[in-house]
Amino acid sequence: KILKITFELKDTLICTVEDNGIGRKVAADNKMVKSQYQSYGMQLTQQRIDLFNNQQQNNVTITDIENGDKTGTIVTVFLKV
Repeated sequence: KILKITFELKDTLICTVEDNGIGRKVAADNKMVKSQYQSYGMQLTQQRIDLFNNQQQNNVTITDIENGDKTGTIVTVFLKV
């Protein structure tokens, strides 16, 4: 497993988190099969980001990597400086 975290400073601070996991879709499918447990981590994180964004002009993108054998997720956070 690989977790890559990068920071870049331009007009905004850009934080990118990339992993090479199985991807959100497969993970969600596996969770539905294995248990009835509902994870609220992403939902709570998005709510916090939305609250922060109401005060600042920030943005978050979530990209699923599905390219042949390569899977994973990229989360990019843009923070106004």
